[in-house]
Amino acid sequence: MEAEIFQTSQNLQATNQQLEAANKELEAFSYSVSYDLRAPLRAVDGFSQAVLEDYGPQLPEGCREDLQTIRSGAQKMGQLIDDLLTFSRLSRLPLSKSTVDTGKLVRPSLRN
Repeated sequence: MEAEIFQTSQNLQATNQQLEAANKELEAFSYSVSYDLRAPLRAVDGFSQAVLEDYGPQLPEGCREDLQTIRSGAQKMGQLIDDLLTFSRLSRLPLSKSTVDTGKLVRPSLRN
């Protein structure tokens, strides 16, 4: 029985180490991808804005709307990338534990 408990403990430790390594790889990947995506998005947003500012009055309304849609998409994607970076940094912060009143969170939903 002791040998079985010891073996299970060893297996859990090995699995935990594998999970920690996978989390570190995922964090590094998301951090790298986030930074790699920022520059092209800024270029798309910046050039779209420049076209709107320089040629906006000369462009058909539909074209201006398309450029604004491009800018909005680029800005939204930029925000998502910023959020991904923030999320990747969370794993480096110490956990803070607090009590949560789940009943208080659920009650408003049940009333509707």
